[in-house]
Amino acid sequence: MRYLLTTFLIVAGLSPNFLYAEKKYVDTIKILKSIIPSANSYRNIVIPDPITDGGPNKILKKILDSDQKLLAYSREIHTNTGCSSSCLPLHFLIVLSPKLKFLAILEVEKLTKKNHVPFNTNDYIKINSILSAPPASYKNLNEPLDLVDALTRETKKELAGDIVTLAAFTSFRAYQYLEHTKFILEKLNRK
Repeated sequence: MRYLLTTFLIVAGLSPNFLYAEKKYVDTIKILKSIIPSANSYRNIVIPDPITDGGPNKILKKILDSDQKLLAYSREIHTNTGCSSSCLPLHFLIVLSPKLKFLAILEVEKLTKKNHVPFNTNDYIKINSILSAPPASYKNLNEPLDLVDALTRETKKELAGDIVTLAAFTSFRAYQYLEHTKFILEKLNRK
């Protein structure tokens, strides 16, 4: 259905950029058990989302074991890539340790690259590597479009090694949410 709507919007001359992954119930614990087998429950924390228009990503979860011990933090993300083309929306979980170390990005819906090609295993390894040790170049960028040449829309040569190949916008958007989530948690932990 989403693909038909996107195609309709493009044919009608409208940008599908505002579309996010279809909001659906996600069993966070079931997804997290792949990397944190003792995950048992969670507590929600309401936070702001200044990155995506309309701010749909306002829930941060404290992941707990059966003794209510903090195991991790998780944030479900529904967003666009930040481009003004027909890029598919993103839907994933960012997972951080209690010490705010990046643990994983877990797909809720398959992440895609240019021309809607699904991520492969190596792409997931690369994006997890990028988020584990973000490139210094990302600190100088403000938005996903800063990764590409304004005329050709190709990834800038000096940034090619800092992204998942053909997924510059997805790479940077995931980084933005990781950094924002860390910032919020650091602020909350100072209180």
